[in-house]
Amino acid sequence: MLVHISKDCLTIAIQHVLKAVSASTPVPILTGIHIQAFDEEVILTASNSSLTIQYRISQHQTMNVLRPGRIVIPAKYMYEVVRKCDKGIITLEVVDPRVLTIRTEHSFIRLSGMDPEEFPVIHDVTNFSKLQIQLNSVQFNSCIKQVTGVVSTAENRPVLTGVRLSYSNELLHMTATDGIRFASRTLKVENKTNISGSAIVPGKNLYEVSKILDHEEHTVEIEIGLKLIRFTSQNIVIQSNLLEGVYPVTHSVIPTSCISDVIVNTSLLMQALERATVLASERVVRIEATSNNLEIKSTLDMIGDVLDQVPMNKHIGEHFNISFNGKFLKDIINSITSDDVRIQFTGKMSPLVIQPLDEKLGDTIFLITPVRTAI
Repeated sequence: MLVHISKDCLTIAIQHVLKAVSASTPVPILTGIHIQAFDEEVILTASNSSLTIQYRISQHQTMNVLRPGRIVIPAKYMYEVVRKCDKGIITLEVVDPRVLTIRTEHSFIRLSGMDPEEFPVIHDVTNFSKLQIQLNSVQFNSCIKQVTGVVSTAENRPVLTGVRLSYSNELLHMTATDGIRFASRTLKVENKTNISGSAIVPGKNLYEVSKILDHEEHTVEIEIGLKLIRFTSQNIVIQSNLLEGVYPVTHSVIPTSCISDVIVNTSLLMQALERATVLASERVVRIEATSNNLEIKSTLDMIGDVLDQVPMNKHIGEHFNISFNGKFLKDIINSITSDDVRIQFTGKMSPLVIQPLDEKLGDTIFLITPVRTAI
């Protein structure tokens, strides 16, 4: 293998695939980056067995392949060496099957590699894919950030550590819950297909997808197989294992009516929650709807208390007084990008319904279960 490539281009590629490298894996080959040089492109791949990320560099991206080949190099050292190289062109050459040389104008570095035959291949999902859809990247990225925030971190119910993707009638529904919080968002797909289907994607893998997708608007293609899901966006391919199991039925938990309907400014509510959670004993924050304000309260014994008043833009229905886990509520509000947010009180021990007031966010809904208190 012999390749001339710009430092900036190679650094960006390594940074993307590095997100799939596990520092604690017992499998040595998975600590590395698989570098493949073909006549027209160079492909970098990293995997932790659950998540695989592939980055393609084409000839026109300040890169020239003089001799094809491949090798696996320890990711940590590859990244640090390339990052600290001088700006300009870097020459990568495999002169021995297990040694990569890295040359710049003033440096010559050798890194010991591993057998590329042992590196896991990125499977061809299309051969057994039951569903292929296309989405707007910006909308999909926003959706991921909202729903992954409520996935469970407890491994005793593995399916709740994932996000359920369900497609039918040209709509993709994304749902997540940890048993206390619930988030759902619906997106319209760009292509039409008569096939319907669903999959449970590990939340942490889906979150990595959102970090990799840039903010430029383009199309993301999603291919769902029996055990894998693949996301393709421009020159990046991300493949994730799917979680096995039956996701709980969630549509029945969404209240169909409310006792009180409140609209407040999202930013003002977020600021109030930030202050209240500082002095929230056991993270409990109390919310009270009065005539004109939504009052945010918290108390920490022997330290102090907080009372914040958030003006209500609209209030229909009864006054209410209810307590929540402040951090959980703050995380939900923080994920909302609309200027205003609707809050619906549905009962003393029923979930609070939270919805952003923005048509672009479509059918977005959050639920959070209240906390029982002595008061």
